[in-house]
Amino acid sequence: MLYCAPFWIGYRDPTKSKQLAPEERAYIVEGGSQQEGQEAGNPLANLGFLLRQPKVWGLTLGFMAYGYSFYLFLSWIPGYLQTALHMTVLASGFYTIIPWVVATITDIVIGGWFVDALIKRGKNPTRVRKTLFTIGLLLGIAVVGAAFTTNANVAIIWISIALGGLAFAAPIGWSIPGLIASKGTVGTVGSIMNFFNNLVGIAAPIAAGFIFQSTGSFAANFLVAGAILVLGIVCFLFLLGKIEQIEEPHIGPQGPHISPEWDRLRVHAKRGLVKELSITERGRTTCQGRNESDTVATGSLVSQRWAALPKHLRGHPSHVRAGPDRREERHHGQPCGLR
Repeated sequence: MLYCAPFWIGYRDPTKSKQLAPEERAYIVEGGSQQEGQEAGNPLANLGFLLRQPKVWGLTLGFMAYGYSFYLFLSWIPGYLQTALHMTVLASGFYTIIPWVVATITDIVIGGWFVDALIKRGKNPTRVRKTLFTIGLLLGIAVVGAAFTTNANVAIIWISIALGGLAFAAPIGWSIPGLIASKGTVGTVGSIMNFFNNLVGIAAPIAAGFIFQSTGSFAANFLVAGAILVLGIVCFLFLLGKIEQIEEPHIGPQGPHISPEWDRLRVHAKRGLVKELSITERGRTTCQGRNESDTVATGSLVSQRWAALPKHLRGHPSHVRAGPDRREERHHGQPCGLR
């Protein structure tokens, strides 16, 4: 609540800010930011579209793994020190400070300055962010070491390593929604990620209580946290892919409109069967074969010239839906996107 006052006083939209240089504004706009007052289609349709994207789930599941361990530490470190290691309340308070001091330092130094420094030196941004985020989660697995000691000093060292790694992974994870979200959906991608992160944040302390009650030991909780981090790393690495903007669908009155023909055409474009394809601002899809241009109708991929494609990939005359108004038109040409 204290932050609300300075934010309300100090924040200005880019068009109203007197301190924003023209170069900075151009950088913001060219970077794909949603313009002020711009509605990016139907919000619910956008949400549905994003929930079907592997990139969103790769980021979300990776961040959920971080969230489980983070909230486990946040809620259970003092209780663990007092119950399992038989510390006094005062001693556990002092020991609890140590991992959070380490986390604060790694958050700023590695998750902030070091990442920026590597990217400024020309390192591949995707590789930098994915590598350091993964390293952070891997260090989080060090919490397993606390499961096999009864020495408070050793336990705090393992917990500090784990929390330090998770801490510098967090700002990296939070930087990714702005890099992968299609135009106008950064807030939605961030909300998906944070919604599921908070769900596991609610579940982690509760699950830890049940596990401790069932086993009588905190060791099992640390092992579970380590296993969840391993799963999160796998999802993050293999589902997220390259950190780049999700391909933006045509946004009409009914929300995103992507025809099956368009999806098939994208596959063939990757195989080199189609030279070029794009969606214009009005949702008019265009494509170009290897040797000849294809003329297509709004909202469909119906071509008049398709001889450049192999015979087994050519379609047949058919009804297709054109545009968000769902009017059907018969085209006697051939679908560039294939059947």
